[in-house]
Formats: sequence, structure tokens, C-alpha cells
Amino acid sequence: MADSYDKWLQYHTEDVQRFKRDGCLVHQVEVRIDDYLAWVRKNGLPVDGHTRTDFPGQLLAERMREQGDMND
Repeated sequence: MADSYDKWLQYHTEDVQRFKRDGCLVHQVEVRIDDYLAWVRKNGLPVDGHTRTDFPGQLLAERMREQGDMND
């Protein structure tokens, strides 16, 4: 874990650049805290590392379904 947002952003930027250099397809997902908290409440989930990881995946899956990039 990074000690600050600035440090996290630096690590994130470096990781994204490395993944792209290695030929990986990178999808960036903006997470709004109010949307995340509403999602965990609606689904009866805890606010923890697992749901903080799962929520962006849910957003990406929705985005891809809307764009027709994913089957149901």
C-alpha cells in the first residue's frame, strides 16, 4: 500500500505503462466512492479490500456489456 495518493498514483502510472509495454490490454475504471458505498449497501456486502477490488470489475463488465464487448 502506498503512503499517500501521490505515491499510489505514481505506482499506478508506472504499472499501467509496464502492462501496456508488455502487450497487455489495460482498462482503467473510475470509481466514485458514493457509487461504491451504494453498491455494497445494495448487495449487503462489507466495505473491505475484496469489495474494493470487485466493484471496479463490476463497472468494467457493465461498460463492456453496454458496448457489446461481452456476452451475458
